[in-house]
Amino acid sequence: MAHVAECISKCYELDENFSVLESGVCITQDETSVESEIWIEQQKNVWLVEPSLESYRTGRDRNLQILNFAISDHVGEVEFYSFKEVGWSYTNDAKNNDAKMNNGRLLDSYFVPCTTFENIQKIADVLFDIMILDIEGSESLVLKDMKKMDKTLLPKVMCIECGFDWQTRKQLVKDLGYELDFYFENNAYFSIPNSIKKNHNNMLSRNLMWPKFIYNNEIIYINDAI
Repeated sequence: MAHVAECISKCYELDENFSVLESGVCITQDETSVESEIWIEQQKNVWLVEPSLESYRTGRDRNLQILNFAISDHVGEVEFYSFKEVGWSYTNDAKNNDAKMNNGRLLDSYFVPCTTFENIQKIADVLFDIMILDIEGSESLVLKDMKKMDKTLLPKVMCIECGFDWQTRKQLVKDLGYELDFYFENNAYFSIPNSIKKNHNNMLSRNLMWPKFIYNNEIIYINDAI
């Protein structure tokens, strides 16, 4: 089971028919990295969003609910950079990104369609209970755009990659009305207060496992959720 799905399943009491949006996946002939994989196998209502054409086409071949977009703050198109290192691809609106920080090996760049979280919910015709946001440096852009939405249309639970600009991302999620529940590895988990039942013991155990996170000798976070 992927770590994100495991953390959410063990730390929150989910309704049987919960829905998930995962943004930023890798589905190629050689490698697959989808945090919601176990939920897909359980036939939950999982939607994937990915700008990579290869991942999109492979996902469609697997009959997955996958949309070929970069999630952003507008409807249109944006330049997408694909790197040899899996997970390092990003759009040109990313401010801090692994590929930029570590001189990743560029494979290709091309323009891809982009859209907003609000529009994705309309396309999928579902209000997502869970959102997994891992889009390699463009998270803050999406979170700012979500501020214009009615709070009742936001996911109950959000898992977001911390990343190099974590202090900015964290504050944006809090500004949306979420509270920080726990960290696990390079991810932070938030929920809208009183929207979902929590297993506080499991949350605490995960927080204690990750008192801080260091990447490339840089402190990404010191756990403030304990």
